[in-house]
Amino acid sequence: MTRTSLYARGQPSLLVRDGLVSFGALLLVVAAFDDITTDNATDFTAEYVILLISAEWFGYVAFKLTRFGRRTLGILSFVAIAGATWGQLVLDQGTTQRGVAGYLVTAGAIVWFFGLTTSLLFLGWRDITRARRG
Repeated sequence: MTRTSLYARGQPSLLVRDGLVSFGALLLVVAAFDDITTDNATDFTAEYVILLISAEWFGYVAFKLTRFGRRTLGILSFVAIAGATWGQLVLDQGTTQRGVAGYLVTAGAIVWFFGLTTSLLFLGWRDITRARRG
C-alpha cells in the first residue's frame, strides 16, 4: 500500500466510514457546545468529555489525511482543533465580551469539520459509485 492509497482511491469505504463517524461526532459536538453556552448548570463534565473524545477523533482523521496524501486538509484540521481547544478555554457560559472570540473560533472549527465531513462522504460515495460502474 502506498502512502496515498488509503484516502486517495484505494479504500473509498473508509472515506464513507470516517465521514459517518465524523457526522455523529459533529452532532455530539454541537449539542455539547450548545449546552455549555446556554445552560445554567454548574458542571459540564459530560459535555467536555464529549468535546475531548470528538477532538481525538478529528485528530485521528487529520492524521490520516496528512499521512495519506491530503496534507493541506490534515494541517488545517489540526489548526481547527487547536483553535477550538483555545476557544473552549476562554469560553464561559453565554457569549459575554470575554467569550466572544472563543465562541467564534469554536463555531468556525465546527463549520470546518462539517465541510470536511461532507467532503469525506462525497468523495467516498463518488469513488464507490465509480468502482461499481467499471
